Amino acid sequence: MTDSETKKVDSVPSSPVKASNKAETRTGGFRLRWEPLTVVLVVFAGFGIWNFTNLDLHASHWVTAPGNHHSKEHTILSVLQNDSAPLDQWIHYESIFAWNRLFLQIGAPAGAHEGLVIASPSTYKPDYFYTWTRDSAIVTSTILQHYLRTGDLAAEANLRMYAYSQAALQVVCNPSGCFDGDAGGLGEPKFHVNGSAFTESWGRPQRDGPALRAITLIDFANHLLDRGGKYDIQYVTNHLYKKELPAHSVIKADLEYVSKRWSESSFDLWEEIDGHHFFTFIVSRTALEKGAKLARRLSDLHASEFYASQAVRITKELQKFISTTPEHQGIVLAALNNEQWGRKGLDAAILLGVLIGGAEGKKQFGPANDAVLGSLKVYVDSFRDVYKINRGEKVKPVATGRYAEDIYDGIATSEGNPWYLTTLSVSHPISPAIEKTSW
Repeated sequence: MTDSETKKVDSVPSSPVKASNKAETRTGGFRLRWEPLTVVLVVFAGFGIWNFTNLDLHASHWVTAPGNHHSKEHTILSVLQNDSAPLDQWIHYESIFAWNRLFLQIGAPAGAHEGLVIASPSTYKPDYFYTWTRDSAIVTSTILQHYLRTGDLAAEANLRMYAYSQAALQVVCNPSGCFDGDAGGLGEPKFHVNGSAFTESWGRPQRDGPALRAITLIDFANHLLDRGGKYDIQYVTNHLYKKELPAHSVIKADLEYVSKRWSESSFDLWEEIDGHHFFTFIVSRTALEKGAKLARRLSDLHASEFYASQAVRITKELQKFISTTPEHQGIVLAALNNEQWGRKGLDAAILLGVLIGGAEGKKQFGPANDAVLGSLKVYVDSFRDVYKINRGEKVKPVATGRYAEDIYDGIATSEGNPWYLTTLSVSHPISPAIEKTSW
């Protein structure tokens, strides 16, 4: 066993990956459980990855609405529990149901501090009643996209509470460090739902969290600046991004952390391997590119130049994730030195990274990039004989998991399972790839 393998075993608990809770609504090969990241992907399935315009999905639609709340939910549940319901009807109602459930995973309804997104209400086998920086940022980015299209004031309030809650978490001392002039401790992956530090053994640090949080809040800040109200501008410059150093505003602190720590080793988004990961690099680059533009907009010119220069460096480093081996020539792999961990590097993390951080152009690892499309094809094929539901299927789409070698079963280790999040992530790069590619 190598030193790095020893580090992996010693640093990660037996159940390193967040599982969803036990509430299920429909069977048929998979089980749908209400973990916020799964909800986000189910919502995507209903009406396109960024398009929330065709459904009444206001944040307050069910959470606070009196009167016919129960009759609406009864109608929707009757469709979801009907295995003979037309698929398009099922997806339509599932999207609405999932969107409503999303807001029951945030703040007081979830038993958490205001603004905090819980991973799962489950507290035993598995115990994932915590808030993760990464998951919270991705879930909140979905709320942000909905808000930008609808102007839903309840969603805006949620975004502001998220920003306040994250600023509070940033200054909590934790096993990854304490907040200081160099933004120490921001790589801590998770906290208790009351905002206190989680101090037990875990896979830390995880450097994708600050990058994802920055991406979400930068987009929110730009919207407020575009809107141009006096109090909108003050909110951005007083709370979200102050030019001063040491950084004591939520976006600025994350950008300082990412710009200075991106090249250091980090645990992956599955919280299992301490190394250098495509997902972490690509979301870090996106955060710094967006951050450079926001800094320039707010006349923080020196910071803007530094963030942009680090983004360029990451773009160059990303080329190292393209395999040169005969077996996987020219495709993106999930980490450097995958064989060290007994893996091939065919991982859903690649697709999730492209969806969040990919941009157009060959070097940008967008959906139409040859290396990305090659990875997508080989990744899907790697699952054709893995799960019972897939076996024998050689051509049609199949259910996918995190990676084919996965042995995490949701509680302990035996064998992996297909995930909604990973299976749905396969379809989302395809449409934009077709739009950008001449076949």
